[in-house]
Amino acid sequence: MNNFVRLSVLLIFMFSLAPLAAEEPFIYDDKGKRDPFVPLVDKDGHYLLDIGTLYSFDELKLFGILWDPEGKSSALINDEVLRVGESISGFMVQDISKDKVVIYKNGKEYIMRLSIEEEKKEQ
Repeated sequence: MNNFVRLSVLLIFMFSLAPLAAEEPFIYDDKGKRDPFVPLVDKDGHYLLDIGTLYSFDELKLFGILWDPEGKSSALINDEVLRVGESISGFMVQDISKDKVVIYKNGKEYIMRLSIEEEKKEQ
């Protein structure tokens, strides 16, 4: 090969790598949520992450209560039906009443109220 061809090949090769060097690395913004590429369990089936990190209290929403005076009440929190003693994201359901659910996590008690929004009547 002559020097001109070698120089041309070298320049083409260098310019083809230039965009790769100029690109900034991709950084995943988890926006406060769990990175979906990090496994939840190890090869033996043990949890690697604290389940409580999946939702903060502000992300939990009480959608409904099925109240039973005999103590078999249940609550619909996010998309899960829960009873007293069950948990969601580390929040343990402590009590279910007609209009609220009391949950508990890390020694702190939280109250979720069932809000009923009335539709405005057209006049």
